[in-house]
Amino acid sequence: LVFKGVRGDFYVATSAEEKKLLNHFRKLNPKTQEKCLLDLEWAIKKDKGKSAQTGKKKLSRKAEKARNATKLRKMAKTIKKITLKG
Repeated sequence: LVFKGVRGDFYVATSAEEKKLLNHFRKLNPKTQEKCLLDLEWAIKKDKGKSAQTGKKKLSRKAEKARNATKLRKMAKTIKKITLKG
C-alpha cells in the first residue's frame, strides 16, 4: 500500500513477503529506489498488455448464448429444488 504524503510517500506491507521486499527497498539509496520503481512499473505494464492478448478465445455469439442458456437452466433447477425443500 502507498500513502501519498505531504513530504513523501509512505509504503506499508500487508504480508511477510511484502515486508521483506519493503525492507530491502528501504535499504537502497534514493537513486536506486527510483530505478527500481520505474522497472516495476514497466514490468507491470508489460504484463498487463501480454495477459490481455493471451486471454481466452472469444466465443461466437451463438455459442455464448447457448452456454448462458445452459447456465440459466441449471440455476433454475437448483432454485426449484431449494424452494421445494423449504
